[in-house]
Amino acid sequence: MINEPQVLFADEPTGNLDSDAAAETMVLLAETHAQGQTLVLATHDRRVASAADRVLRLRDGGVASRLRQVSKRRPTRKAGWRS
Repeated sequence: MINEPQVLFADEPTGNLDSDAAAETMVLLAETHAQGQTLVLATHDRRVASAADRVLRLRDGGVASRLRQVSKRRPTRKAGWRS
């Protein structure tokens, strides 16, 4: 993030974290996105995916479904988001 990339890729950013660290990571990613950063996040965790604007589900090397989420969970420090 120091180099201000056009796109920030996060592969399983909460995969090996405890609940508190995962929540803090999701809050940081949400804040970064709110400041205009484009994020591409790969995850198997539906709760993590629920914070996204768009979700692409992949199967056998291709896009199996696309979903544009209108109402989504926004990770916030106040809400105490937990994965």
